[in-house]
Amino acid sequence: MVFDRAINLDTKNAEAFSDKSIVLKALGRYDAARSMVDRALSIDPGNILAWIRKGTLLESQSRYEEALASFDQALSLDPYCICSSTIHAWVNKGDTLAVLNRDEEALAVYDQAMIFDPKHASLWQGKGFVLGELDRQKESLAAFDHALTLEPKHTSLWLDKGIALGKLRRHKEALAAFDHALILDKNAYTWKNKGIALCKLRRYKEALTAFDQALTLESKDADIWNDKGRVLLKLRRYEEALTAFDYTLSLDPKKISTLRWKIIAFWKLGRYEDAITQAEQSIFNRSGKLPHIKS
Repeated sequence: MVFDRAINLDTKNAEAFSDKSIVLKALGRYDAARSMVDRALSIDPGNILAWIRKGTLLESQSRYEEALASFDQALSLDPYCICSSTIHAWVNKGDTLAVLNRDEEALAVYDQAMIFDPKHASLWQGKGFVLGELDRQKESLAAFDHALTLEPKHTSLWLDKGIALGKLRRHKEALAAFDHALILDKNAYTWKNKGIALCKLRRYKEALTAFDQALTLESKDADIWNDKGRVLLKLRRYEEALTAFDYTLSLDPKKISTLRWKIIAFWKLGRYEDAITQAEQSIFNRSGKLPHIKS
């Protein structure tokens, strides 16, 4: 490995140790990667990029508070964002706070970072996400739209825009955003969200096709199987819906919503005893009542 040669030539080469951590992280060897970045920092404790890399490694291991400390250390070394790498510390700090549901703090971080780099699309994307979490949907959509002016071919931005439009009940526009995302990258999550938008528009056959497309890419995703079952119920294909719910539960036995939909499938099939048995075995909603079943 080229990094090993560089290290052998110069055991005080902090950059080589830091760069090697990237490869180890990509291989899923997080502890070894962190050991490399720690070695880099022992040589050069003022290495901003190494602190950022340490933070992202810790974040990958769900060690969020430690990750925040690493990002803060990077920011303390360059408080005015003179180094081009420092903006990534701001982005990652905001994203980590969002993961911790500290949305107001995350929003403040993104806004602060935009003082230094107002054209960084990831900052606008992060801002859009936390605004959505704070139920400020119109502002969330505006942030995603602004991010797309900066990076119009960013697939996840089109996906985020579609989700924001869905929350605003603008489902036709959401569908257009998901279609745009699929032109750029046909991934399962986008197909799933397209299916949801089509359901909202009562285009159930097309929704089923979208969920099937998602399952060709992620065949073990319980949420998509659950969505497929629900749209099959809408299409009155109750046996197939029941099969989908059974498979969902084989993937996630504790998925309460699926247990409830399975009761409905039994009821629609006239299998009332099975519906009652399933209800007795299920975890009910807070009211302790069966879901309302339309005749």
